[in-house]
Amino acid sequence: VLSASGGNKPTLLLLHGFLGCKEDWAGLLPLLTRDFNCLVVDLPGHGLTSLTDPEVAAGSSTLYTMPVVALALIRLLDLHGVARCAVMGYSMGGRLAAYLAREFPDRVTALVLLSAH
Repeated sequence: VLSASGGNKPTLLLLHGFLGCKEDWAGLLPLLTRDFNCLVVDLPGHGLTSLTDPEVAAGSSTLYTMPVVALALIRLLDLHGVARCAVMGYSMGGRLAAYLAREFPDRVTALVLLSAH
């Protein structure tokens, strides 16, 4: 988790696309952090994340489903004390952002979807 924060700004959760990583947002962070506390993560199986249980990694894609990843993101928000946030997602991250907004509407204040449908 890369968190650029400060002050009483709203939080923006940034979700990268397929085969991407949290560093994909690095060029935008200087601009975004003027107005937002940004929370940037590597989605499961991307960037520095990996499956830690060899049995799970060998035979199951359960950890990559929308419901499981969305719940993990909600838990991450809870861990950081974020009750509500805006979410920006690119491609796969955009589809995940839309899923979060649909399943957890009380947690998502706004969406920015890039190249997602």
